[in-house]
Amino acid sequence: MEREEFLRRVHYLRGHLEAVVRMVEEGRDCGEVVRQMRAVRRAAEKLEVQCLLAYLAAENGERPPRLVQGVLELYRLSHR
Repeated sequence: MEREEFLRRVHYLRGHLEAVVRMVEEGRDCGEVVRQMRAVRRAAEKLEVQCLLAYLAAENGERPPRLVQGVLELYRLSHR
């Protein structure tokens, strides 16, 4: 993953976290806060998957795409 893309995703995640802080400070409904926290988790999961993909690609360009997809699928299943 290129640095700019990584930073874009980190900023996106930070925006979701800042929204949770604002919501709690404003005394917003717990249901709203929980929904926003779900957005935080999803953004973090997407960032992790992209980092994992970049790591696998950088370590050995000869890895078969099927192996990479298998590792990602296992990761996704373990984070449900």
